[in-house]
Amino acid sequence: MHGLRQDTIGSAMETGLYELDPSELAEVDRELRDRAPRRVTEPALIPREVRLRVSAAVSAGRFEPPRLPEVALQVVERSEDLKASAEDLALLAHRDAFLAGRLLQVANSAYYSPRDRRITRLPEAVARLGLRQVRNVVLAAAVQQSVYQGSRKRLMERLWQASLGAAVGCRVISQLSRKDTDQAFTIGLMHDIGKPVLAWILDEVIQEHFRGRADFNELAPEIFHLLHGRVGATIVRHWKLPNKLAAIVAHHHDPAPPPKLRQALRMLRLANLLYETWRSTRKPMHESEKVRSHPRIARAFDDPHKVERMVRIYPAALENLLAA
Repeated sequence: MHGLRQDTIGSAMETGLYELDPSELAEVDRELRDRAPRRVTEPALIPREVRLRVSAAVSAGRFEPPRLPEVALQVVERSEDLKASAEDLALLAHRDAFLAGRLLQVANSAYYSPRDRRITRLPEAVARLGLRQVRNVVLAAAVQQSVYQGSRKRLMERLWQASLGAAVGCRVISQLSRKDTDQAFTIGLMHDIGKPVLAWILDEVIQEHFRGRADFNELAPEIFHLLHGRVGATIVRHWKLPNKLAAIVAHHHDPAPPPKLRQALRMLRLANLLYETWRSTRKPMHESEKVRSHPRIARAFDDPHKVERMVRIYPAALENLLAA
């Protein structure tokens, strides 16, 4: 097992630090098949037993995937229609007060809003943001509301910030690299969606079987490492999002992913590098040399002006959504 620090379990840095060999999952599945049910009392065996119980729940589908609000799914689907208008999306968003409020909040933020005019109507907010950004804002708000909740508030906040950081990074990179894809934001947002759900499952296993004998913080890094891609892909399919997105989520730590996914996964790794730089630097991001000197950035961008634009655009775009 790769060494994972407990303090990185909510950090996107993991994407750049480890790769998941498919044989690791195969080993877990083999242990599940060979495992005889028993009551574990030996403390040294508890971590393995917890991992197997969580793995068994995942493999057997014995967990309830979180549900997105129906309105959010309708907005995402409608935004893909080339004939859709601002009024169409506004009518849909109006059915959910939380999502409508988030759209107005973002449209009136400093990043989008002229100083002299505040928007109070949803059609105007949608027109100001554009159909693609409306979809991104609605999907992000719905995911945050439905998934990144629970008793472990600090962990959920860290996981959410990392996911949003990757989403914004993917969008910025795809635009600047001229390999723009409508799904760039969604790829970043969804790639670690399995982690918060695994946190719920792990807590449940500990509370039901090992209360006072197992430590969540010690067990979470390994369980996240092994299983969050598998769980995340299950959730994406459950929400009826594109099959390719589910494949990206499932394979985003593979050392040798399928060729058709590699461009998206390179973008995702760069996005996580951007987020981690933003999170860890103590000075404005455009003053840091960490991104400019990174070999992955050099391979992705042959134009230094694009890198300069990226490190200036990214912080403002991320901070705007985090503040909403």
